[in-house]
Amino acid sequence: MWAGIRGAVVDERTGEPVVGATIVATGPSLQGSQTAIALQPDAAYEVHQLPAGVYEVSVYYGDSITRFRGVPVEAGRVTAFRVRIDSVGPREVVMRATPDVPCPDDTRGQSWHLIQASR
Repeated sequence: MWAGIRGAVVDERTGEPVVGATIVATGPSLQGSQTAIALQPDAAYEVHQLPAGVYEVSVYYGDSITRFRGVPVEAGRVTAFRVRIDSVGPREVVMRATPDVPCPDDTRGQSWHLIQASR
């Protein structure tokens, strides 16, 4: 049974949507990667057809790369994952995802927030 990850990409400083960011999910359960682009005005994205497993979600915008490790995906569910990135300047950041609160929308997934940034 397939699952997915969906959310929006926002700037961590301003809270504004980061339209045009590329989101890539990789993990041992997946051969290759799955990609989405945040093109909606609210910078929403959805990565489809993921097998259940734990993923690294990488967000590329301009010269910045932000990687989120430990994003779980359960079979038949969509994980809600709102991404906050620093959209200014070239850099690479690695963060670990941890559970937050149940997602209030119809995804039946969980909402996740981020801790342990390493720059």
